[in-house]
Amino acid sequence: MRGEAPHRSPPASPASGFVAVAVTGGIGAGKTSLCRILRRFPGVVHVDADRIVRGLLSGNPVVYRDIHARCGPGVLRADGRLDRTRLAARVFGDRRELRWLEDLLHPRVQGSLMRKVRALKRRGGVGIVLVEIPLLAEVGVPSWCDLVVTVEAGEALRLARLERRGVNAGEAKRRMVRQTTDGTRRAKADFIIRNDGDFEELEKGARRLWERLFLRERD
Repeated sequence: MRGEAPHRSPPASPASGFVAVAVTGGIGAGKTSLCRILRRFPGVVHVDADRIVRGLLSGNPVVYRDIHARCGPGVLRADGRLDRTRLAARVFGDRRELRWLEDLLHPRVQGSLMRKVRALKRRGGVGIVLVEIPLLAEVGVPSWCDLVVTVEAGEALRLARLERRGVNAGEAKRRMVRQTTDGTRRAKADFIIRNDGDFEELEKGARRLWERLFLRERD
């Protein structure tokens, strides 16, 4: 099945007319593409957890200190900054190292997301906030989240997309194995988007989803 499909009965829209929607999915499924389409619609703002992670890795002195102390100079660039590619290669090859890094980053990421969502709600003029959280099923659904959308695609297609982004097949498969299954994500989802088709099909699915979210936000 392609496009948008309700999975379970979502809770009633908040009385404030503000809906915080977590968007998740496996690597290469197309969650960022979905968010980029949806943020073009009126009243929608997109917040990306991966962007917050990149900010922590490039600009947080405590995170830098702890990673350097644990991983050593092998994860640093020539200019002394963290090399995210080397760091990823290290942690995705060792489950304990990955768990350590997640424990370091996730509380900071969740705190930043919560502050951003609350600030947008106070600001007004925003009806739907899309919060892109790749590891939602692993870390749990945040208390400020009203609805969950998961994006799915077949493994072969996801691998092909990752290869086009410069990730070799072996590395892509290692990252997939470290993530939870579509079934686990589906169990937490209010809506499921299948992204096995072309970009035009994803746009159609995004519009149908926006219409449903917009109507809920206005209830």
